[in-house]
Amino acid sequence: MRKALLYFFLILIISLISILVYTGYQAAGLTSDYRGQLYVFVKSLQWETVLAGALGLLGGVFALIAVNMQREWHTDDNTKIAYIIYNKNYNRMHEDITFILENDDEEELVAAISYSLATELEKTTAEVLSATPIEKKILDITLQLAVSSRSLKLKIKYLNNPREDLGETSFNLSDIIEEIKIINDTLDSVLKQKTYKKLTQKKKN
Repeated sequence: MRKALLYFFLILIISLISILVYTGYQAAGLTSDYRGQLYVFVKSLQWETVLAGALGLLGGVFALIAVNMQREWHTDDNTKIAYIIYNKNYNRMHEDITFILENDDEEELVAAISYSLATELEKTTAEVLSATPIEKKILDITLQLAVSSRSLKLKIKYLNNPREDLGETSFNLSDIIEEIKIINDTLDSVLKQKTYKKLTQKKKN
């Protein structure tokens, strides 16, 4: 949007300068005998064509601005939808995270709740990503959460079981807890976004 406005003002300035130069040389042609090379060159230009081209460019810039504005409005609306989705699912996911971190020595229980959390996170991120385009910040956060959900499921799948396909050792409970902490921090970063704060404040009011 800013680039489009910049292009618009640049073309507008160039067009105005062209008109002023043309008008000035026309006046010089009427009041002076000066016939320098620059004047001859300017006089030889097809000013009607130049001005028509400038107006055509202005029309193109206006069209570009309209498209960008429409995209920005669409992005803003989708971003609000994304935050609504996170707001709807946050409490449930945060309860799971809190429970896991408070019972980090209960391996089977942690694995079961973590798998449920990963599944919920997959559904949430898929729902958010289906509403693109969205703001880059929330898009980056969503992609990171999507990766973390897959990573969490992988660690649960190979909990205390060797990954024979890759010849690696198994994951342990601490690996799952570490992934949960990453997810927790990433989810909290959603709440820190200005758009999210504005949206939730409006709902409270």
